[in-house]
Amino acid sequence: MRIRAFSSALALVLSFVFVPAVVNAWPDAWTASVSGTVADVKSLAPVPGASIEIMTAQSTEVLARTHSDAQGRFAFSGLRGGQYRLHFRKAGYQGTIMGGIYVRPGERFIEAAPIAMYPVGVPIPRRVVEDPCGSMVDPAQTADVYIVCSGN
Repeated sequence: MRIRAFSSALALVLSFVFVPAVVNAWPDAWTASVSGTVADVKSLAPVPGASIEIMTAQSTEVLARTHSDAQGRFAFSGLRGGQYRLHFRKAGYQGTIMGGIYVRPGERFIEAAPIAMYPVGVPIPRRVVEDPCGSMVDPAQTADVYIVCSGN
């Protein structure tokens, strides 16, 4: 009887501790964002007017669309935490897909490196298509940000 009363009291106390944390998390549920820039792989110039679509990693349903600005910048806001992928398109360029984007509620995901768009006729290196991650660290090159791939 004492154990049951203690368990009930403990459950009541824990509900007062954890329920406010869950309720307070709801305002951040739709505040994640994803942003970056697109650039021409040959000239390294920004690609203005590229059409960008965002969808969850598991769906083909487009959640939102935007276009890159004059500096090649784009942004999506008001996202839920989760996994996403981006599709980039523009006349004169080959389509580009960027997957493996994970954001938590309230987090701002900013792609540090420009996303390369390959003009039509420019061959996409096999390494980019078959092994986009390559080796984790290139000793001949330094970087502020390294992308670590899981192999999936």
